[in-house]
Amino acid sequence: MKQAAAIMIGIIFVSLAFAGDPVKQSILDGNAKLMKAFGHDAQAIAKLYTENGQLLPAGSGAIEGHVAIAAFWQSVFDAGVVSVTLETLEVSSMGDIAAEVGRLELRNQEGQVVDTGKYVVIWKLVNGAWKLHRDIWTSSISPEK
Repeated sequence: MKQAAAIMIGIIFVSLAFAGDPVKQSILDGNAKLMKAFGHDAQAIAKLYTENGQLLPAGSGAIEGHVAIAAFWQSVFDAGVVSVTLETLEVSSMGDIAAEVGRLELRNQEGQVVDTGKYVVIWKLVNGAWKLHRDIWTSSISPEK
């Protein structure tokens, strides 16, 4: 419960900081949808991406398209990662393209942090809606030696 309250306060704070910028607000709204679906609805998450959207995870080739993106996220959920917190730090836009830089935190079913990191998402305006187009992230946790 405390985690949910902290997330909501963070979203409200960031939303106020970006008030008045419709592109940034659309991206915050998209991230809120992703966080809400995370852990249980891979199909809903995949629909937040463009038709030829790509995930670019470390140690893997590009994962492209709604079917492959949904399968990837479902495998993450199946591995026990059921919660993500996204914190948008910066949004820059030009025309129908926007770039977002942020931080992330992943948690398991017990609420324990399993990873923290940073990400860059290229968003694309498609038929009036901002969608994730290219999504890359890295862990901030050092690999064990």
